[in-house]
Amino acid sequence: MSPSVTSPPTLASLLPPDLENLIVTLQESSTSKLHVPISTSSLDSLQSGEQRRVLNIVDSLRQCGLEGIVSLPQLVVCGDQSSGKSSVLEAIAEIPFPRRENLCTRFATEIVLRRASVPSIKTRIIPEKTRPKQEQAELERFKESISDFRELSDLIDGAAKLMGIAETTDQTRKAFARDVLSIEISGPDRPQLTLVDLPGLVHSENKNQSSDDVQLVWDLVEGYISNPRTIILAIVSAKNDYANQIILKRARDKDNWQNLAPDMLGIELLRVRLSNLLFRHIKNELPKLREELDHIYDQALRGLQTLGQGRSTVRQQREFLMQLSLQFYDITKAGVNGYYESDYFGKVDTRLDFGSTLHERRLRAAVQLLNVKFAKGMCKLGHKYEFEGLVILEDDESDRNTDTSASNVNSDQDATDSELGEADSILLPVPKVLDRSKAMDWVKAVLIRTRGRELPGHFNPLLIGELFWEQSENWQALAKDHLDGVSKLCSNFVIDLLRDICPVDISPRVQASIVEESLKKRLEAGEAELKKLLQDQKRYPMTYNYYYTITIQKMRREKNRVEFERCVKDAITTSKMYNSYHSNDSVKVSQVDQEKVVRNFHEKLELDMDRLSCSDALDDLHAFYKVSLKTFIDNITIQVIERHIVHGLEEVFSPFTVTALDDAEVFDLASEPSITIRQREHLERRRSMLEKGRVVFRSILRRKA
Repeated sequence: MSPSVTSPPTLASLLPPDLENLIVTLQESSTSKLHVPISTSSLDSLQSGEQRRVLNIVDSLRQCGLEGIVSLPQLVVCGDQSSGKSSVLEAIAEIPFPRRENLCTRFATEIVLRRASVPSIKTRIIPEKTRPKQEQAELERFKESISDFRELSDLIDGAAKLMGIAETTDQTRKAFARDVLSIEISGPDRPQLTLVDLPGLVHSENKNQSSDDVQLVWDLVEGYISNPRTIILAIVSAKNDYANQIILKRARDKDNWQNLAPDMLGIELLRVRLSNLLFRHIKNELPKLREELDHIYDQALRGLQTLGQGRSTVRQQREFLMQLSLQFYDITKAGVNGYYESDYFGKVDTRLDFGSTLHERRLRAAVQLLNVKFAKGMCKLGHKYEFEGLVILEDDESDRNTDTSASNVNSDQDATDSELGEADSILLPVPKVLDRSKAMDWVKAVLIRTRGRELPGHFNPLLIGELFWEQSENWQALAKDHLDGVSKLCSNFVIDLLRDICPVDISPRVQASIVEESLKKRLEAGEAELKKLLQDQKRYPMTYNYYYTITIQKMRREKNRVEFERCVKDAITTSKMYNSYHSNDSVKVSQVDQEKVVRNFHEKLELDMDRLSCSDALDDLHAFYKVSLKTFIDNITIQVIERHIVHGLEEVFSPFTVTALDDAEVFDLASEPSITIRQREHLERRRSMLEKGRVVFRSILRRKA
């Protein structure tokens, strides 16, 4: 919104009477009002009671330091250099600005009018945010109070010197500054209002103003008038051609306005016009301002949450690590035990792959799936040979129904396999299928090479070990692959959790300094345990599991049953029997020659002693392999996976770990980089100022209620 004090592009004699009066009034103000008392009532016409309440909201927000964080409604006086900006502002606010030859506004001057019981004039410098911290602190220490406007000239000179602004002939100092001189004028009759006088726009450099100075002024003015909540009071000098005054184009670029109507000319009418304009503008902007403030406040909170608590001292750093380790301990222990109440574990989503990060967060479920996958892999690929023609027991048939036979290895996966995700990560040959004759040949070849002093028809007890070692030669690769898979799963879980709970600069340090070494030791312990189990497997067979003897007995009884059924079948004779002498109707009658059955059964003797030994050895191998397979699967999942990889995973980064760290180690782990410290300080200041602004709005809502 941009009202303007303008003149046609002619001589002063052609100006409208009211504008001539305005110029005369401004000229008079420069000579006759230098010693105005602090307290005056003329500005009271700027606001009604409601207007004061609305403007007081913005004033309160500005006192919270929110200028620069959110765009606050304000009234800005701008124009070309020496166009009379300060004079117009003086006429509106009735504040006499000092006059000297060649003097111009060198920095933004904020006029803050406040209602108070005791008249006072306080000044301070609001430093530019890009200045070094030391310079900002020095400028912020500038806080002066005066009792008479006659002291204002010396005060402005002192502020300019502190800002580093040059005298007219001093080429070593800059001519303008981005800092703001804030002049707070209080009194019982003062309304609450803020106006800003900006340096005049410079068209070209000269001996007192460099090209950098010219650009600085343009940037400064552009920054103020670009604020969508700024009311632009564009000042146009009657001494210069209308078309030559660039502020008009700048103002129109921000807000397309028209010249003031004749009934709006004159300082008194302008004062009323500005009062109403500012009131309506602020009233319309307040809802959007509150929404913007809340949004930026939430952003600041999220930024602070991402950075975590401050940790500038070793004590703070240790407390910070202790809190992280407690959180890590609780979540990891819950994951190991299968308790998924924490938000970290997320909701069950059956659409996700089992290799996804969200699935791996449910650690116990993921480990269970890998254990089942390992057991199925052992049943499918653990044996080198698949024997056909052996006696099939009921439990063997049950194993076959779970796809453990070689004939089903290449078939489609069943429902359980599809839940396990991808296939085995190692490549092993499919078990070689041997019928009974070839299986006997294999056993016989080994038997010949393991003979001792046993009698014919018997075999060396070491034979079963030799056969078993060859039959189970894939166990090591399958077990090592399972160990690596579960170890990687646990490692992924730990690293993902650290990334989730730690600031981005802390997670890699904890991972490199503590977690990786601990995980490495756990894997090494698991590998050592696996090595022991594999060494046990390489020893000669030993079992006290009654399942072995029961299996042997069942196999032998089953072989006898099959042979007996064959003998019975060979002793059956079939004949026809007629119903009567003259009838052609007949039925088949089967008769069993019992003596022949007994004779055939007893005559079925194996005369080849080696073949007899091989047959018994093959049966013993089958029974022992089944027992050992179940034991090995349990030992791997319990003694290797559970004992060394999964159980106690929460101790990788626990409060006990943090307690054992010395101060130097704590500093290395939890100290903040300087950029993070500065970022936190910035966000804390921002949050504090925004919180004050929210308090202002809440107090307004309470008053309305």
